[in-house]
Amino acid sequence: MPERCTKESLLYLLWTQRAAPGTEFRCRGGERIHLLSPGHRNNGPGPDFLDAVMLVNGLLKTGAVEMHRHENDWFLHGHQHDPAYQQVILHLVDQPSATQRLAIPTLYAAELTRDSETKAQQSVFTDAAAAAVSADLLRDLSWGRFLRRATEIVRARQDAPVGTHLRHQFIHRAFDALGFSRNRPPMRRLAELAISQESTLCAAPFEQLAAAMIGGAGYATERLQRVGAGVFGQGRTRTILASLQPPIPGLQWDTRSRPHNLPEYRLWSAALLLFDLHQHQLLPDLFQILLNNPTPFQALVARLHQWAGLGGLLGDDRAGEMILHAFLPVALAGGLLAQRNDILRGACICYRTLPTFATNRLIRAVEERYLRRERLSGAFWQQGAIEFYQRYIQPDRSGLSFIADPFGNPYTIQRRFSNYANSHVYQLS
Repeated sequence: MPERCTKESLLYLLWTQRAAPGTEFRCRGGERIHLLSPGHRNNGPGPDFLDAVMLVNGLLKTGAVEMHRHENDWFLHGHQHDPAYQQVILHLVDQPSATQRLAIPTLYAAELTRDSETKAQQSVFTDAAAAAVSADLLRDLSWGRFLRRATEIVRARQDAPVGTHLRHQFIHRAFDALGFSRNRPPMRRLAELAISQESTLCAAPFEQLAAAMIGGAGYATERLQRVGAGVFGQGRTRTILASLQPPIPGLQWDTRSRPHNLPEYRLWSAALLLFDLHQHQLLPDLFQILLNNPTPFQALVARLHQWAGLGGLLGDDRAGEMILHAFLPVALAGGLLAQRNDILRGACICYRTLPTFATNRLIRAVEERYLRRERLSGAFWQQGAIEFYQRYIQPDRSGLSFIADPFGNPYTIQRRFSNYANSHVYQLS
Protein backbone atom coordinates (compact mmCIF):
# COMPACT_ATOMS: atom_id res chain seq x y z
CA MET A 1 0.00 0.00 0.00
CA PRO A 2 1.38 3.45 -0.86
CA GLU A 3 1.96 5.82 2.03
CA ARG A 4 -0.78 8.36 2.69
CA CYS A 5 -0.09 12.07 2.27
CA THR A 6 -0.51 13.48 5.77
CA LYS A 7 -0.45 17.07 4.49
CA GLU A 8 -1.89 18.65 1.38
CA SER A 9 1.52 20.24 0.76
CA LEU A 10 2.90 16.75 0.14
CA LEU A 11 0.50 16.47 -2.80
CA TYR A 12 1.98 19.67 -4.23
CA LEU A 13 5.45 18.15 -3.97
CA LEU A 14 4.30 14.86 -5.47
CA TRP A 15 2.70 16.63 -8.45
CA THR A 16 5.85 18.71 -9.01
CA GLN A 17 8.09 15.63 -8.92
CA ARG A 18 5.98 13.09 -10.80
CA ALA A 19 3.79 15.05 -13.23
CA ALA A 20 6.41 15.41 -15.98
CA PRO A 21 5.41 16.41 -19.52
CA GLY A 22 4.64 13.31 -21.56
CA THR A 23 3.49 11.12 -18.65
CA GLU A 24 0.14 9.36 -18.77
CA PHE A 25 -2.35 8.61 -16.01
CA ARG A 26 -5.71 6.93 -15.62
CA CYS A 27 -8.32 8.68 -13.48
CA ARG A 28 -10.95 7.25 -11.17
CA GLY A 29 -13.70 7.51 -13.78
CA GLY A 30 -11.54 5.85 -16.47
CA GLU A 31 -10.40 9.06 -18.16
CA ARG A 32 -6.97 8.85 -19.79
CA ILE A 33 -4.69 11.83 -19.15
CA HIS A 34 -1.77 12.70 -21.45
CA LEU A 35 0.06 15.49 -19.63
CA LEU A 36 1.63 18.31 -21.66
CA SER A 37 2.32 20.74 -18.81
CA PRO A 38 1.64 20.38 -15.04
CA GLY A 39 1.13 24.15 -14.70
CA HIS A 40 2.66 26.34 -12.01
CA ARG A 41 2.00 26.71 -8.28
CA ASN A 42 -0.60 29.32 -7.35
CA ASN A 43 0.55 31.22 -4.26
CA GLY A 44 -2.66 33.26 -4.05
CA PRO A 45 -6.33 32.38 -3.59
CA GLY A 46 -7.94 29.86 -5.89
CA PRO A 47 -6.86 26.45 -7.25
CA ASP A 48 -3.48 25.03 -6.31
CA PHE A 49 -1.84 24.86 -9.78
CA LEU A 50 -2.69 27.12 -12.72
CA ASP A 51 -2.26 26.88 -16.51
CA ALA A 52 -1.96 23.11 -16.70
CA VAL A 53 -2.28 21.59 -20.19
CA MET A 54 -3.37 18.03 -20.85
CA LEU A 55 -5.23 15.77 -23.22
CA VAL A 56 -8.23 14.17 -21.54
CA ASN A 57 -9.43 11.25 -23.64
CA GLY A 58 -7.88 12.97 -26.65
CA LEU A 59 -9.35 16.42 -26.00
CA LEU A 60 -7.01 19.31 -25.27
CA LYS A 61 -7.77 20.93 -21.89
CA THR A 62 -6.15 23.97 -20.32
CA GLY A 63 -6.96 25.04 -16.77
CA ALA A 64 -6.20 24.47 -13.10
CA VAL A 65 -5.41 21.47 -10.89
CA GLU A 66 -6.88 21.35 -7.37
CA MET A 67 -5.55 19.02 -4.64
CA HIS A 68 -7.05 17.62 -1.44
CA ARG A 69 -6.22 14.92 1.06
CA HIS A 70 -9.81 13.69 0.99
CA GLU A 71 -12.03 13.76 -2.08
CA ASN A 72 -14.94 15.21 -0.08
CA ASP A 73 -12.81 18.21 0.91
CA TRP A 74 -13.91 19.84 -2.35
CA PHE A 75 -17.38 20.19 -0.90
CA LEU A 76 -16.27 20.86 2.68
CA HIS A 77 -14.28 23.85 1.40
CA GLY A 78 -17.22 25.09 -0.66
CA HIS A 79 -15.42 25.01 -4.02
CA GLN A 80 -18.66 24.05 -5.78
CA HIS A 81 -19.93 27.59 -5.09
CA ASP A 82 -16.71 29.45 -5.94
CA PRO A 83 -16.39 30.68 -9.58
CA ALA A 84 -12.59 30.55 -9.29
CA TYR A 85 -12.79 26.75 -9.26
CA GLN A 86 -14.79 26.45 -12.47
CA GLN A 87 -11.46 26.43 -14.33
CA VAL A 88 -10.33 23.22 -12.59
CA ILE A 89 -9.77 20.40 -15.09
CA LEU A 90 -8.23 17.84 -12.71
CA HIS A 91 -8.82 16.96 -9.04
CA LEU A 92 -5.87 15.22 -7.33
CA VAL A 93 -6.74 13.44 -4.08
CA ASP A 94 -5.02 11.09 -1.68
CA GLN A 95 -8.07 9.39 -0.20
CA PRO A 96 -11.21 8.76 -2.31
CA SER A 97 -14.79 9.05 -1.17
CA ALA A 98 -17.18 6.13 -1.27
CA THR A 99 -18.79 7.46 -4.44
CA GLN A 100 -17.41 9.81 -7.06
CA ARG A 101 -19.29 13.12 -6.99
CA LEU A 102 -17.36 15.50 -9.26
CA ALA A 103 -17.86 15.64 -13.03
CA ILE A 104 -14.23 16.65 -13.60
CA PRO A 105 -11.57 13.89 -13.73
CA THR A 106 -10.32 12.77 -10.31
CA LEU A 107 -6.80 11.35 -10.03
CA TYR A 108 -5.54 9.32 -7.07
CA ALA A 109 -2.13 10.22 -5.65
CA ALA A 110 -1.22 6.53 -5.78
CA GLU A 111 -1.39 6.72 -9.59
CA LEU A 112 1.48 9.23 -9.53
CA THR A 113 3.72 6.88 -7.54
CA ARG A 114 2.99 3.79 -9.60
CA ASP A 115 6.08 2.56 -11.44
CA SER A 116 4.83 2.00 -14.97
CA GLU A 117 8.20 0.75 -16.19
CA THR A 118 7.83 -2.54 -14.31
CA LYS A 119 4.62 -3.52 -16.04
CA ALA A 120 4.95 -6.31 -18.53
CA GLN A 121 4.29 -5.63 -22.19
CA GLN A 122 1.61 -7.96 -23.53
CA SER A 123 -0.22 -8.22 -26.82
CA VAL A 124 -3.66 -6.65 -26.92
CA PHE A 125 -4.88 -9.44 -29.19
CA THR A 126 -6.08 -12.92 -28.37
CA ASP A 127 -7.18 -13.63 -31.94
CA ALA A 128 -5.13 -11.23 -34.07
CA ALA A 129 -6.38 -12.56 -37.37
CA ALA A 130 -10.00 -11.74 -36.54
CA ALA A 131 -9.58 -8.68 -34.31
CA ALA A 132 -10.35 -5.17 -35.43
CA VAL A 133 -8.48 -2.21 -33.98
CA SER A 134 -10.61 0.25 -32.06
CA ALA A 135 -10.57 3.91 -32.99
CA ASP A 136 -9.89 4.79 -29.35
CA LEU A 137 -6.73 2.70 -29.44
CA LEU A 138 -5.47 4.31 -32.65
CA ARG A 139 -6.32 7.77 -31.34
CA ASP A 140 -4.37 7.22 -28.11
CA LEU A 141 -1.42 5.75 -29.97
CA SER A 142 -1.30 8.68 -32.39
CA TRP A 143 -1.37 11.27 -29.59
CA GLY A 144 1.16 9.26 -27.61
CA ARG A 145 3.53 9.17 -30.58
CA PHE A 146 3.29 12.95 -31.00
CA LEU A 147 3.70 13.73 -27.30
CA ARG A 148 6.64 11.37 -26.93
CA ARG A 149 8.55 13.16 -29.68
CA ALA A 150 7.89 16.54 -28.10
CA THR A 151 8.81 15.46 -24.58
CA GLU A 152 12.05 13.91 -25.87
CA ILE A 153 12.93 17.40 -27.13
CA VAL A 154 12.00 18.99 -23.80
CA ARG A 155 14.02 16.51 -21.79
CA ALA A 156 17.06 16.79 -24.07
CA ARG A 157 17.54 20.46 -23.23
CA GLN A 158 20.52 21.23 -21.03
CA ASP A 159 22.04 24.70 -20.74
CA ALA A 160 21.23 26.10 -24.18
CA PRO A 161 18.70 28.93 -24.55
CA VAL A 162 15.26 27.75 -25.67
CA GLY A 163 15.60 29.18 -29.18
CA THR A 164 18.99 27.57 -29.73
CA HIS A 165 17.79 24.22 -28.40
CA LEU A 166 14.70 24.22 -30.65
CA ARG A 167 16.77 25.16 -33.69
CA HIS A 168 19.22 22.30 -33.06
CA GLN A 169 16.40 19.83 -32.52
CA PHE A 170 14.77 20.99 -35.75
CA ILE A 171 18.06 20.40 -37.62
CA HIS A 172 18.35 16.90 -36.16
CA ARG A 173 14.81 15.95 -37.14
CA ALA A 174 14.78 17.67 -40.52
CA PHE A 175 18.00 15.95 -41.59
CA ASP A 176 16.62 12.67 -40.28
CA ALA A 177 13.50 13.11 -42.44
CA LEU A 178 15.66 13.94 -45.45
CA GLY A 179 17.61 10.73 -44.90
CA PHE A 180 14.51 8.66 -45.64
CA SER A 181 14.72 5.09 -44.35
CA ARG A 182 18.04 3.99 -45.84
CA ASN A 183 20.21 7.08 -45.37
CA ARG A 184 19.22 8.25 -41.91
CA PRO A 185 22.53 7.35 -40.20
CA PRO A 186 24.76 9.47 -42.47
CA MET A 187 22.25 12.34 -42.48
CA ARG A 188 22.27 12.31 -38.68
CA ARG A 189 26.04 12.65 -38.73
CA LEU A 190 25.69 15.61 -41.07
CA ALA A 191 23.22 17.22 -38.66
CA GLU A 192 25.83 16.94 -35.91
CA LEU A 193 28.37 18.55 -38.25
CA ALA A 194 25.96 21.40 -39.03
CA ILE A 195 25.40 22.09 -35.33
CA SER A 196 29.09 21.85 -34.40
CA GLN A 197 29.98 24.42 -37.11
CA GLU A 198 26.98 26.67 -36.52
CA SER A 199 29.01 29.68 -35.35
CA THR A 200 30.82 29.68 -38.70
CA LEU A 201 27.97 28.67 -40.99
CA CYS A 202 25.24 30.91 -39.57
CA ALA A 203 26.54 33.96 -41.47
CA ALA A 204 28.25 32.14 -44.36
CA PRO A 205 27.22 32.56 -48.00
CA PHE A 206 25.42 29.60 -49.51
CA GLU A 207 28.49 28.41 -51.42
CA GLN A 208 30.54 28.10 -48.23
CA LEU A 209 27.73 26.42 -46.31
CA ALA A 210 27.05 23.95 -49.12
CA ALA A 211 30.75 23.12 -49.43
CA ALA A 212 30.84 22.28 -45.71
CA MET A 213 27.72 20.12 -45.73
CA ILE A 214 28.23 18.35 -49.03
CA GLY A 215 31.94 17.96 -48.41
CA GLY A 216 31.19 16.32 -45.06
CA ALA A 217 29.00 13.78 -46.86
CA GLY A 218 31.90 12.41 -48.90
CA TYR A 219 29.46 11.60 -51.69
CA ALA A 220 30.24 11.05 -55.39
CA THR A 221 30.85 14.47 -56.96
CA GLU A 222 29.66 13.43 -60.43
CA ARG A 223 26.21 12.66 -59.00
CA LEU A 224 26.16 15.95 -57.09
CA GLN A 225 27.26 17.87 -60.19
CA ARG A 226 24.43 16.49 -62.30
CA VAL A 227 21.69 17.48 -59.82
CA GLY A 228 23.31 20.74 -58.71
CA ALA A 229 23.75 21.97 -62.28
CA GLY A 230 20.02 21.71 -62.86
CA VAL A 231 19.32 23.95 -59.86
CA PHE A 232 22.27 26.35 -59.55
CA GLY A 233 23.85 26.17 -62.98
CA GLN A 234 27.09 24.53 -64.09
CA GLY A 235 29.45 27.30 -63.00
CA ARG A 236 28.10 27.80 -59.48
CA THR A 237 27.92 24.07 -58.87
CA ARG A 238 31.54 23.59 -59.97
CA THR A 239 32.61 26.40 -57.63
CA ILE A 240 30.92 24.69 -54.67
CA LEU A 241 32.27 21.24 -55.51
CA ALA A 242 35.79 22.62 -56.00
CA SER A 243 35.93 23.86 -52.38
CA LEU A 244 34.49 20.91 -50.50
CA GLN A 245 35.54 20.47 -46.89
CA PRO A 246 36.98 17.10 -45.74
CA PRO A 247 34.42 14.30 -45.42
CA ILE A 248 33.26 12.72 -42.19
CA PRO A 249 35.02 9.34 -41.97
CA GLY A 250 32.99 6.19 -42.42
CA LEU A 251 29.76 7.54 -43.95
CA GLN A 252 28.02 5.02 -46.21
CA TRP A 253 25.27 6.02 -48.64
CA ASP A 254 22.58 3.80 -50.12
CA THR A 255 21.57 4.67 -53.70
CA ARG A 256 18.85 2.02 -54.06
CA SER A 257 15.80 4.26 -54.07
CA ARG A 258 13.53 6.27 -56.31
CA PRO A 259 15.25 9.16 -58.11
CA HIS A 260 14.17 12.03 -55.85
CA ASN A 261 15.00 10.00 -52.74
CA LEU A 262 18.62 9.64 -53.86
CA PRO A 263 21.28 11.20 -51.60
CA GLU A 264 22.32 13.81 -54.21
CA TYR A 265 18.84 15.38 -54.05
CA ARG A 266 18.67 15.21 -50.28
CA LEU A 267 22.16 16.67 -49.73
CA TRP A 268 21.44 19.76 -51.82
CA SER A 269 18.09 20.09 -50.02
CA ALA A 270 19.84 19.88 -46.64
CA ALA A 271 22.20 22.69 -47.62
CA LEU A 272 19.31 24.88 -48.79
CA LEU A 273 17.31 24.12 -45.66
CA LEU A 274 20.21 25.04 -43.40
CA PHE A 275 20.84 28.27 -45.31
CA ASP A 276 17.14 29.19 -45.00
CA LEU A 277 17.28 28.43 -41.28
CA HIS A 278 20.25 30.75 -40.70
CA GLN A 279 19.70 33.50 -43.25
CA HIS A 280 15.94 33.72 -43.82
CA GLN A 281 14.35 33.05 -40.41
CA LEU A 282 12.77 29.74 -41.42
CA LEU A 283 11.87 28.54 -37.92
CA PRO A 284 10.34 31.85 -36.68
CA ASP A 285 8.35 32.03 -39.93
CA LEU A 286 6.97 28.53 -39.39
CA PHE A 287 5.92 29.44 -35.84
CA GLN A 288 4.13 32.56 -37.08
CA ILE A 289 2.24 30.57 -39.71
CA LEU A 290 1.21 28.05 -37.05
CA LEU A 291 -0.17 30.80 -34.82
CA ASN A 292 -1.83 32.97 -37.47
CA ASN A 293 -3.47 30.40 -39.75
CA PRO A 294 -6.45 28.26 -38.60
CA THR A 295 -5.48 25.56 -41.12
CA PRO A 296 -1.72 26.02 -41.38
CA PHE A 297 -0.43 22.85 -43.03
CA GLN A 298 -0.39 23.97 -46.68
CA ALA A 299 1.07 27.34 -45.72
CA LEU A 300 3.80 25.58 -43.72
CA VAL A 301 4.68 23.39 -46.71
CA ALA A 302 4.70 26.43 -49.01
CA ARG A 303 7.10 28.26 -46.68
CA LEU A 304 9.39 25.25 -46.59
CA HIS A 305 9.37 25.19 -50.40
CA GLN A 306 10.54 28.80 -50.71
CA TRP A 307 14.13 27.65 -50.30
CA ALA A 308 14.34 23.96 -49.42
CA GLY A 309 12.02 23.09 -52.32
CA LEU A 310 13.91 25.19 -54.87
CA GLY A 311 14.04 23.54 -58.29
CA GLY A 312 11.86 20.62 -57.23
CA LEU A 313 14.56 19.13 -54.98
CA LEU A 314 12.05 18.53 -52.20
CA GLY A 315 8.62 17.33 -53.31
CA ASP A 316 5.33 17.96 -51.53
CA ASP A 317 5.30 14.55 -49.86
CA ARG A 318 8.73 14.93 -48.27
CA ALA A 319 8.07 18.56 -47.33
CA GLY A 320 4.85 17.50 -45.59
CA GLU A 321 6.63 14.74 -43.73
CA MET A 322 9.26 17.23 -42.55
CA ILE A 323 6.47 19.40 -41.13
CA LEU A 324 5.03 16.34 -39.38
CA HIS A 325 8.24 14.76 -38.10
CA ALA A 326 10.49 17.80 -37.58
CA PHE A 327 8.55 21.01 -37.11
CA LEU A 328 5.38 19.99 -35.22
CA PRO A 329 7.22 18.12 -32.40
CA VAL A 330 9.58 21.12 -32.10
CA ALA A 331 6.56 23.46 -31.98
CA LEU A 332 4.85 21.40 -29.28
CA ALA A 333 8.09 21.29 -27.28
CA GLY A 334 8.49 25.03 -27.76
CA GLY A 335 5.01 25.61 -26.35
CA LEU A 336 5.90 23.51 -23.32
CA LEU A 337 9.24 25.22 -22.70
CA ALA A 338 7.84 28.73 -23.19
CA GLN A 339 4.54 27.95 -21.38
CA ARG A 340 2.65 29.17 -24.44
CA ASN A 341 -0.79 27.56 -24.63
CA ASP A 342 -1.44 29.20 -28.02
CA ILE A 343 1.53 27.33 -29.50
CA LEU A 344 0.44 24.06 -27.86
CA ARG A 345 -3.05 24.47 -29.25
CA GLY A 346 -1.82 25.37 -32.74
CA ALA A 347 0.53 22.36 -32.88
CA CYS A 348 -2.20 19.97 -31.70
CA ILE A 349 -4.78 21.32 -34.15
CA CYS A 350 -2.33 21.11 -37.06
CA TYR A 351 -1.33 17.55 -36.12
CA ARG A 352 -4.92 16.41 -35.74
CA THR A 353 -6.01 17.88 -39.11
CA LEU A 354 -3.07 16.80 -41.31
CA PRO A 355 -4.09 15.48 -44.73
CA THR A 356 -3.53 11.89 -45.77
CA PHE A 357 0.14 11.17 -46.53
CA ALA A 358 1.63 8.58 -48.84
CA THR A 359 1.12 5.11 -47.39
CA ASN A 360 3.87 2.67 -46.47
CA ARG A 361 4.16 -1.03 -45.74
CA LEU A 362 3.43 -0.61 -42.01
CA ILE A 363 0.20 1.30 -42.63
CA ARG A 364 -0.84 -1.14 -45.34
CA ALA A 365 -0.20 -4.08 -43.03
CA VAL A 366 -2.47 -2.63 -40.33
CA GLU A 367 -5.19 -1.76 -42.88
CA GLU A 368 -5.09 -5.23 -44.39
CA ARG A 369 -4.93 -7.26 -41.19
CA TYR A 370 -6.90 -5.22 -38.66
CA LEU A 371 -9.09 -2.70 -40.51
CA ARG A 372 -10.69 -5.02 -43.04
CA ARG A 373 -8.82 -3.18 -45.80
CA GLU A 374 -10.40 0.17 -44.99
CA ARG A 375 -8.04 3.00 -45.91
CA LEU A 376 -7.05 5.44 -43.18
CA SER A 377 -8.01 9.01 -44.00
CA GLY A 378 -5.69 11.60 -42.46
CA ALA A 379 -2.06 11.42 -41.29
CA PHE A 380 -3.28 11.52 -37.66
CA TRP A 381 -4.77 8.04 -38.05
CA GLN A 382 -1.83 6.86 -40.14
CA GLN A 383 0.54 7.80 -37.31
CA GLY A 384 -1.60 5.77 -34.93
CA ALA A 385 -1.37 2.78 -37.27
CA ILE A 386 2.42 3.07 -37.49
CA GLU A 387 2.67 3.26 -33.70
CA PHE A 388 0.33 0.28 -33.40
CA TYR A 389 2.51 -1.77 -35.75
CA GLN A 390 5.76 -0.82 -34.04
CA ARG A 391 4.40 -1.35 -30.55
CA TYR A 392 2.29 -4.48 -30.90
CA ILE A 393 2.78 -6.30 -34.21
CA GLN A 394 6.56 -6.00 -34.49
CA PRO A 395 7.80 -4.20 -31.37
CA ASP A 396 10.64 -1.78 -32.05
CA ARG A 397 12.65 -1.58 -28.83
CA SER A 398 15.36 0.65 -30.27
CA GLY A 399 13.94 3.69 -28.49
CA LEU A 400 12.70 5.27 -31.70
CA SER A 401 9.13 4.05 -31.65
CA PHE A 402 8.48 1.61 -28.82
CA ILE A 403 7.40 2.66 -25.34
CA ALA A 404 5.88 0.45 -22.67
CA ASP A 405 2.14 0.77 -22.24
CA PRO A 406 1.73 2.42 -18.80
CA PHE A 407 -1.77 1.03 -18.40
CA GLY A 408 -1.07 -2.64 -18.95
CA ASN A 409 -3.20 -2.81 -22.11
CA PRO A 410 -6.71 -1.98 -20.84
CA TYR A 411 -7.98 -1.38 -24.35
CA THR A 412 -11.08 -3.12 -25.61
CA ILE A 413 -10.88 -4.53 -29.12
CA GLN A 414 -13.81 -3.35 -31.20
CA ARG A 415 -14.94 -4.17 -34.71
CA ARG A 416 -16.37 -0.76 -35.59
CA PHE A 417 -13.90 1.69 -37.07
CA SER A 418 -15.00 3.44 -40.24
CA ASN A 419 -17.00 6.21 -38.55
CA TYR A 420 -13.86 7.41 -36.80
CA ALA A 421 -11.30 6.77 -39.53
CA ASN A 422 -13.14 8.83 -42.14
CA SER A 423 -13.78 11.83 -39.90
CA HIS A 424 -11.57 14.91 -39.97
CA VAL A 425 -13.68 16.71 -37.36
CA TYR A 426 -11.97 17.18 -34.01
CA GLN A 427 -12.89 19.81 -31.46
CA LEU A 428 -10.48 21.18 -28.89
CA SER A 429 -12.23 22.47 -25.81
